[in-house]
Amino acid sequence: VAPVVGTLAWLTRKYLKKIVAIQQNASLQAASFLEERLNHILMVKMSNREQDEVDSYGRIQDEFVELGKRASFANGLSMGTMFTLSTTSLCGILFAGGKAVEAKRMTHGELVSFGSYSFLLALVLHGWAKASALLAKTSKKLSMAPQDPLKFPQSVQDFINIRLTPLGS
Repeated sequence: VAPVVGTLAWLTRKYLKKIVAIQQNASLQAASFLEERLNHILMVKMSNREQDEVDSYGRIQDEFVELGKRASFANGLSMGTMFTLSTTSLCGILFAGGKAVEAKRMTHGELVSFGSYSFLLALVLHGWAKASALLAKTSKKLSMAPQDPLKFPQSVQDFINIRLTPLGS
């Protein structure tokens, strides 16, 4: 069950990131469209094209709404699938464990421990994946930091060695 959940979550998140990138691009296009039209409002009025501009901007806004619906659907599908599959796996553990308890191969305490450890393992793996993604993102941002005269810290040791001195000293 775990590979299916992971694969589905990865696919829906990838799709969601793609939609968000499209939304950001469309937002920039809408802003530049609006800025250009406002800068040349006199020309638009003189050529009597106000309604055309309103219709064009309306189409851009409709695209935003459609992208938002797709993003919401992808997010809901991801969360719903993960909830359903994790609940199904927990029920499977309890069902198989109940059969093992009934056959005296396992005690109730062992079943509870196994279920708890399985849950905690999933939480730890999820936290580890999030932390590693955040670390990669942070290190990428730090590597792109501008080299200014204030000498941006390049390592943890540089950061520790920073001395704060009052102005005018």
